[in-house]
Amino acid sequence: MDGSSSQDSLYRRLLGARFDGLPPAVRRLHQPGARFEAAGECRVQRGDNSVARILADSMGMPPAAEHLPLRFSIDCDGGAEIWRRDFGGHVFTSRMWAEKGVLCERTPLATLRYDLEVEHGILRMQLRRFSGLGLPLPRGIWPTIATAESERDGRYCFDVRASMPGIGLVVRYKGWLVQA
Repeated sequence: MDGSSSQDSLYRRLLGARFDGLPPAVRRLHQPGARFEAAGECRVQRGDNSVARILADSMGMPPAAEHLPLRFSIDCDGGAEIWRRDFGGHVFTSRMWAEKGVLCERTPLATLRYDLEVEHGILRMQLRRFSGLGLPLPRGIWPTIATAESERDGRYCFDVRASMPGIGLVVRYKGWLVQA
């Protein structure tokens, strides 16, 4: 037993004692209570081929931009969390929950399952399983997803990059948030 209770946040339940090793800004975001709201800014990069553009558009990702305003919220729904990212009017929403010690995320196109890792105060998500449009897909065609959550100057910082085999970069968004 890791000492967590069913009333703990999703990430605290999954990380157990490792949660306390996260920087304060990362812990605040992942200990939202009923609702968490934040605002900030990000840089968005998009893949330059038509398939990458179609995939990014279908997820609600914004066009490439250097200083895009970002509004972010987490709403708790039982043991799950609804994450809403509003990139200057382009909204990407996903639902996250825990299943058998793994973080699960449902997006408009896919369901992803991650192991959470904490190293030197940086939280990373390691893709463990992937299904697209409800169908489990072979590992050879899974996306490559690289994430990093950290703190800089008291702000929550993030870097998320998604690419696909044979397609390349689909989208990367990197920036910061402060609690509203």
